[in-house]
Amino acid sequence: MINVRKLSRLALSLATLVLAGACDDLSTLPSGPYTLSGVVTQMTASGSVPVRGVFVEETTLHRQAYTDESGRYKLAGLPAGPATIQASLLRFESASRSVTVSGDTTVDVELLQREQFTLSGFVTEDTPAGRVPVSGVSVDAIVCPPQRPGAPTRESTETDINGFYSISGMCGGPTVLSAWKSGYELPPASDKPCGNEGEWCRWVTIAGPTRFDVQLGRK
Repeated sequence: MINVRKLSRLALSLATLVLAGACDDLSTLPSGPYTLSGVVTQMTASGSVPVRGVFVEETTLHRQAYTDESGRYKLAGLPAGPATIQASLLRFESASRSVTVSGDTTVDVELLQREQFTLSGFVTEDTPAGRVPVSGVSVDAIVCPPQRPGAPTRESTETDINGFYSISGMCGGPTVLSAWKSGYELPPASDKPCGNEGEWCRWVTIAGPTRFDVQLGRK
């Protein structure tokens, strides 16, 4: 005769084991979502200060944020597991931090400011009397190559009565300079043109304070 009570107890025991195993399996599954937040700072002569406007991105799911006036950022909706964030801002070195997310997590970042230089020079034109300065020429250059996708940042100035221009805050490395004034043209570079549709410019390598003179021609 089948013992119904024993079968019931056996079924209950098996069910308990199955549920226990399921709970163990669930405990290993990723959970969330969680929030990753922190403060971005830079070190100055007076100590560590927050940096506003820093672009912060989680590199896998591409959650993005900008730091506020207190240097704080917040990236929500992240699952448990490894995550890497990247912080970038013009004239600063990009910084990355890796962390394992297992709950709401705080990651602070310190940025290092890039060394900055001045690009300057004279804009002239050739005349029968020799080279003469050209005032009122619009000169612009990419001050620092972008460290994330997006349009580069350019700074502009105009030449003075002596044809002199100066652009500060330039980062080291190659950059693009252009010069324009109505009635004049910047002839195509003989080796490496950097413009299109008739707009010509010059490649300049910034290595410390840099002088770069430009010669325009009449149209």
